[in-house]
Amino acid sequence: MTFKEKLDAKLKELEALNVKLQEGDMEAAAKSAEVRAEIDKLNEAIKAAQDVEEKLKALGTSKVGKSGEAKVSEKAARTLGEHFVRNLKEAKLEKRFEFTASEFKAPSNTLYAADVGEHPVGSNTIDTRVVEAARVALQVRNLFDNQTISTAAYTFFVEGALGSGFTPIEEGNEKAAVTYEPADAVIVPLAKIAGYIKESDEYISDYAFLASAVNGRLIYDLNHAIQTVLITGVLTNSGIQADTTSWTASTTATGLADLILDAMMDVQAVSGRAADAVVMNPADWYALRVGKTQGGEYYGGGYYAEGRIATIWGLPTVVTADIAAGTILVGAFRTGGTVLSKGGTSVAMSNSNEDDFIKNLVTIRAEERIALALRVPSAFKKLVKAS
Repeated sequence: MTFKEKLDAKLKELEALNVKLQEGDMEAAAKSAEVRAEIDKLNEAIKAAQDVEEKLKALGTSKVGKSGEAKVSEKAARTLGEHFVRNLKEAKLEKRFEFTASEFKAPSNTLYAADVGEHPVGSNTIDTRVVEAARVALQVRNLFDNQTISTAAYTFFVEGALGSGFTPIEEGNEKAAVTYEPADAVIVPLAKIAGYIKESDEYISDYAFLASAVNGRLIYDLNHAIQTVLITGVLTNSGIQADTTSWTASTTATGLADLILDAMMDVQAVSGRAADAVVMNPADWYALRVGKTQGGEYYGGGYYAEGRIATIWGLPTVVTADIAAGTILVGAFRTGGTVLSKGGTSVAMSNSNEDDFIKNLVTIRAEERIALALRVPSAFKKLVKAS
């Protein structure tokens, strides 16, 4: 008998014992306790078996089909490109088509490198090792708290200021009332970040190239656009702290480092949250890196120094051209803001866009709906170099 069959049998036995209990049968009471204990053990066994089955499914282990032959299930796609191609293979496309893959949520925030190699298309051999444009680090989104929602907008509440608080009183006197100002509701609407590329329809059958095109170009550009939106969203918020006068053309590397430390302290003092990251342009990072002591030694270690992770004052530092030179952002990213996403990244494909059909082209579109909820604007401070 299976665990389920044994459980059903014990439940029926317990039901019969309950009838005897109503009649005052003391032996039935003792037997009922034994049966309940067996039922609990069977429930635990069933739960354990279900957990094992879920883990096996996740690992893509073999299953036995109706014919009795073992069938190996496919492992979860590592990248959105693989996920898109897998959906595409399962679809039966006509001469004229529109195709949308199911939404994909990556197993991690890592962007995998596209596969490379030569793939024959017709009588021509296409080298898919495309000379890529410059790529910037896509790390800013990971600095924030990230949440997934199912609605088109998000509302959060900001705690009101303390009106009257606790006060020391003598024994027997009236206690003080503690009051707070009303909380402010902030509504954040989601925005759709979308874009598309065009490819020859001959590539549709070349799945490896198609997957690399999605992963290597389309998804990178989408995430790059999202990073730019996030940085701009913080810098243009009127509630963040700002210093636009202290940093000048004559500021030395040590002077700039001091200003960053001051910004960290201001974030702590005003928002009550410790800064956890810094974002700056490569040109400003260079100015810090080449700073030297009077003895001619680099403050940050020379060109033989070990370690490639950028940090300043112990904080992770994102060095990216997506923030303008002459602007440095210091903040408590994890507790001060949240990146909201509805669903995951969506990829769709069609040869019916514009004149694609008569030109043997397909349009591949990628999009994601996101919003930045800056819960504590004062947890961020920007340093702007005076012109």
